[in-house]
Amino acid sequence: MIDMVNSPPHYIIKPGLEVIQLREALANKLQAEGVVMPYADYSDWDRALEYLLRAPWKNSEEDYAKSMYYLRRLLDRFEERKNYES
Repeated sequence: MIDMVNSPPHYIIKPGLEVIQLREALANKLQAEGVVMPYADYSDWDRALEYLLRAPWKNSEEDYAKSMYYLRRLLDRFEERKNYES
């Protein structure tokens, strides 16, 4: 039986490895290496990654568009900071 709450197929990368575990591993790597990222930047980066990783198995074009939406928000924030620093 497919468990759409705890282990939906579109989040399974391979048996024993799910998207959430990859996201947690990347978050841990950032922390371990002392990478400081504002919460809003991290949130948009993480969401973009999640939508990108599941897209081929779930909503394809819609998920790619959502990933781009979050990447655009992140890039816009970078641009705003660059303009502010100038």
